[in-house]
Amino acid sequence: MAMTNTEALFQKIVNILIEIEATTELQAKHWQAPENESMIFETLLSESVSTADIAKAFSLHKKQKLYSESEHGEFIISGNGWGIANDILYMVNPFSPELEELLDSRARGLYHFEGIGVLEGSIFDTSPKNSNENDLDKKINKMIEMALQKGASDIHISPRTNNHISMEFRVDGVKTVYKHDITMDDYALFSNRILAKASTVGGSPTTPLDLKFRHEWNGRSIEIRLAASPVIQGGETHFFFVLRLLNPTGQLRSLEEIGFPDIEVQTLNHLCRSPKGLIIITGPTGSGKSTTLYAMLKRIQELRPGDSLQTIEDPVEVEIQGVEQTQINTSAGMTFASALRSKLRQDPDVILVGELRDLETTKLAIEASMTGHLVLTTLHTNSAVQAIPRLINLGVDPTTLADSLLAISAQRMIRNVCPHCSTKEAFGANTEVSAKYGSLRHSPMPSEEIRIANLKGCEHCDSGYSGRSVASELMIVDPWTQQEIINNKPAHEIEKTHRSNQYMTMWDNGIALVKENKTTVQELESRLSTLSAYGQHFTYGRETNLL
Repeated sequence: MAMTNTEALFQKIVNILIEIEATTELQAKHWQAPENESMIFETLLSESVSTADIAKAFSLHKKQKLYSESEHGEFIISGNGWGIANDILYMVNPFSPELEELLDSRARGLYHFEGIGVLEGSIFDTSPKNSNENDLDKKINKMIEMALQKGASDIHISPRTNNHISMEFRVDGVKTVYKHDITMDDYALFSNRILAKASTVGGSPTTPLDLKFRHEWNGRSIEIRLAASPVIQGGETHFFFVLRLLNPTGQLRSLEEIGFPDIEVQTLNHLCRSPKGLIIITGPTGSGKSTTLYAMLKRIQELRPGDSLQTIEDPVEVEIQGVEQTQINTSAGMTFASALRSKLRQDPDVILVGELRDLETTKLAIEASMTGHLVLTTLHTNSAVQAIPRLINLGVDPTTLADSLLAISAQRMIRNVCPHCSTKEAFGANTEVSAKYGSLRHSPMPSEEIRIANLKGCEHCDSGYSGRSVASELMIVDPWTQQEIINNKPAHEIEKTHRSNQYMTMWDNGIALVKENKTTVQELESRLSTLSAYGQHFTYGRETNLL
């Protein structure tokens, strides 16, 4: 005679109880299944099985996690709709008010609900529930540690069609494929295991998440920022993950270590001593702006040990001892503008504002820079000079901007060519390249050798490149520049003036990196392509009269 659904479920739970050694086959041999599922809990209790073991068994059966709310009691709920409660006085469930009401009445038994989310962290929940979860945990840890070994800044994890999961490491600004054997069949559980690292709900991927967790590696605790957003793949909703590995080396890089030219390091050191004024670092996402700001804070600490250094960031990526760091929280009303207003009442000497995103924040930053504070911040523009019309178009008064600005630095991170597998050729051997860039200041002589990358890589690199240097341009706002800002001169005219005064653009410094055999012309073009079109129209390329 075929078993009923209740009998089948009861037998599965009993078998799990035997596996976890909550009972024995001999003890369970004569147990009788109840008439319906709602009585399984009471039946097992009557056979002297503990509440904790029953919870474990149902958790393993449903492949869900246990959850505890120490303030209100111990309980379990699962993502497939099962809830177990015993002697619970009160519980807050953010997903189901109905369940809260039932359990608040000291309900006891097994209940079925629809649409209950997954929560984790019970006193019972001390290890993965099954070998599959344990195996996935090992694979996640291996992935993170491989990324750290390769010096990756980010890990991208995305579901794909054809039962495939894409995993990529961003190394030196370029994504490379990480080979693995995890299939889409395991992706839901895989997602839950990743979220479990952040002690977070592993429920349905309906809303974006922004979390943090730490990973122990080589005796250090690495902070990892986890961003998850819902995406549609194969008609189903899954999480797309990006894991940012924050400061994996554990050390703040200096201006010299970042790779700024000596003359710019000297100038930045001088700027760091300034009692007031506005310094802007510009560049697209991933250009190293935050790294440069942290390096400047480090230098200011060295040069001005008694000063109060305060930051407003989104998020705080690296914790710096001796610096008062504030992370914005827009949902709680803590914006860049409100945080900056608060900072101005806390007697700062130096303020780092993570980004100028709106007119209010910009005006407050400028006001602070003109009232006895040194303000460091960032802006998204292609070049240093383009920051000026950007701020004016935002609504900043040109005269006020001219009075507050000390300097603007624009930068890109350029990959270093691998010295082990690259080859050399004379600069003049490639007539197209030499004709295009030979007129630039600091360009190699035709007979000078330049590096050519081996894109297949070698044992020392994955793609012919390893590590990065900075290509930058530092514009000092001198009296002539101030007047041009006040007169609202176009960006290209301001840059033209600077070029005639030995101003070095990113292209100039990039070409110098090529000449020093640190990078290749191809890498320079790929990183500065937007500047190439802009620059050749105005002051780059063959306009040698400006050089």
